[in-house]
Amino acid sequence: MHINGSVISTINGGDVAMFTRTYITRQTDPISAIVYNCRTANAWPGDMAMSVTYVPATSSTYAIVLGCSKDSIDRISRLLSNAGTSICHPLLLPRLLVELELHRHDNLVKTGLTQVKQFVNDLLKNKTYDWKARGKKEEDMSTSTSVEQWMGICQVQNKLTSWERQLLNMADSMDELSETEFAKIVPRDPVNKDAVFRKTMQEEGAFLRDRIRVIATEYEDKIRDCQMIMESMSMATQMAHTKANMEIALHAKRDGSQMKSIAVLTMLFLPSTFVSTLFAMPFFDWKPDHGRPTASSWLWIYFVVSISLTCVTCGLWYVFVNFWGVKRPRRKPDYGEMSTV
Repeated sequence: MHINGSVISTINGGDVAMFTRTYITRQTDPISAIVYNCRTANAWPGDMAMSVTYVPATSSTYAIVLGCSKDSIDRISRLLSNAGTSICHPLLLPRLLVELELHRHDNLVKTGLTQVKQFVNDLLKNKTYDWKARGKKEEDMSTSTSVEQWMGICQVQNKLTSWERQLLNMADSMDELSETEFAKIVPRDPVNKDAVFRKTMQEEGAFLRDRIRVIATEYEDKIRDCQMIMESMSMATQMAHTKANMEIALHAKRDGSQMKSIAVLTMLFLPSTFVSTLFAMPFFDWKPDHGRPTASSWLWIYFVVSISLTCVTCGLWYVFVNFWGVKRPRRKPDYGEMSTV
C-alpha cells in the first residue's frame, strides 16, 4: 500500500542502472511523500531493485528490496543492525544497496584482471610461430576468445560509468533532502524533539553523502582499471602481431636468399650450356679428316667463350644490382605541374 507503482518501470528498465527521485501526493489524503527508486544493471547475476517511500509529515520510511539472495539478506540485516541513528534516514537502504553493488563490481573487475593476465601470459609464451603446428596454435589462441574478453571488459566499464553517475545523483538527493525536508524547522529549543531529529538526520545525511562520494571515487579507479585491461589486451595483441610479422619477414628473407643462390647458379651454368648447345649443332665439324677420333684442336674456343660469357654476365649483374640500381636518380615530383581543384 505504501509502495509506489513507479518501481515497476524501474524494474523493467533493467539493462541500465537507475536512481530516481519523485515527489508524490497520495490520493487518500493530502500528505506528500518522496519516492526513491533504485536498481542495478542486470548484465550479470545478482542484480537488485529497491523502492523507498519517505513521508516527511510522519518521518516514516517504507521500503522494499527485490532480487535479494540469502547472502544479500544476511548482509543487509547485518548492516542495518549496525546502522545506529542513521537507520531513520530514508536513503540508508539505497546506500546499503550501493555497498552490495560495490562488492559485486569489485569481483567483476578482479575477474577481468585475472583473465587478461592469463591471456597476456599465454600470448607472450608463444615466442616463435610453429609453422608445422599452425592449426593447433590458431585453435588455442583463437581470436573469438580474446574478442569476447575485450567486449566483456568494455561492457563492465560502460556499466561502471553509468552506475557512477547514479551515485552522484544519489549524493545530490541526499543534499537536497538535508536542505529541504530536514531544514524546515530551525532548532531554537534544545528539547524540541522534532528539531533534534532533523538536525540528526542532516548529520547522518552528510555522513551518507560523504560515503557515497568516496565509493564514487573508488569507481573511478575501477573504471581506470578496466581501461588499463583493454589497453593491455590491445598492446599484447599488437606485440603478438609484431612477432608474427617478424617471423614472416625472416622466412621471406631466407626464401629470398635461396632464390638468389638459385639465380646465381643459373647465371653460372647458363653461358656454358648455351655454348655447349651451340657447338653441338651440325653447322660445325670439329672432327679431323683422317686417323682415330681425337679431341679437336679448337676445343679451347669452348672454354674461352664460356668463361668470357660467364664473366660478362656476372659483371653486368653485379653492376646492375650494386651501382646502377642504387645510384639511379629518382625523379622528384614537380608540384608545379599539379593542378589545383
